[in-house]
Amino acid sequence: MADTTTTNFGFVKPEVGSSNETWGGKLNQNWDDIDGYLSAKAPSADPAFTGNSTFAGDVSISGAVKSVVYEDTFVSETSSTLDLSAGNVFSHTLTANTSFTFSNAPATGTAFSFVLKLTQGSGPYTVTWPNTSWNNGAVPVISSGNNDVDIYVFFTHNGGTNWYGFVAGQEMS
Repeated sequence: MADTTTTNFGFVKPEVGSSNETWGGKLNQNWDDIDGYLSAKAPSADPAFTGNSTFAGDVSISGAVKSVVYEDTFVSETSSTLDLSAGNVFSHTLTANTSFTFSNAPATGTAFSFVLKLTQGSGPYTVTWPNTSWNNGAVPVISSGNNDVDIYVFFTHNGGTNWYGFVAGQEMS
């Protein structure tokens, strides 16, 4: 039986009972390769991972955290359907009376929020919101001046069945 290699990285797996006088060189090469891969992602001098990372389960950070950078994905949307899988900060300019739909909210049990920057077009145009509870039950009146900007924040925890809406600012232009 000859040497084999690992599936993902191609590390040499020396044949058991064979590879006399050569197995040490093969394993040392494997370790050099692993060292290179790790150094490219988290150099030992400044071990900060680079690139995108996906974690399953809980993540905890202990010790002093010097800085955490969180970036939201901004989507300039012309449709009245906001695809929440595309981002969490949206911009929409009204060009007609609009009934919004919020699609692809995360499943029940996952809290989710997003921001909508709403610009009044040459209207004034009106807006209808989907299943949204507002402060004291009062649906906000959107700003009516040409190019007026209103900012809204929406929150759900039940897959978008119900939304809680908040006015973050009006007539921001």
